[in-house]
Amino acid sequence: MARRSGRHGRRKVIVPNVVGTSRTAARGSFTTIGLDYSESSTSTSDISLSEITQSQSVVSGQTVLIGSTVPFVYYSYAAPTPVPAAPTPVPAAPTPVPAAPT
Repeated sequence: MARRSGRHGRRKVIVPNVVGTSRTAARGSFTTIGLDYSESSTSTSDISLSEITQSQSVVSGQTVLIGSTVPFVYYSYAAPTPVPAAPTPVPAAPTPVPAAPT
């Protein structure tokens, strides 16, 4: 964990890369080094991506003050909406055949 002192003695840290990690791991990565975070989600129909960090707003490797907030976005699984089946065609009523003249 890299910590640096700022110009006025405020300590700084290097933002870790949390993209591709779990939501829980992202939170832990930030809080362990003294950063706050805010999170939001984006929907995915791929259940394997659920709770995986999609992006972060502060670039990894950037130096920030301890206590800074790093926003990140994680995937939230949303089951796909089923496509309604096409209606079954109803057979047409038979057409009456005119009677032959007698």
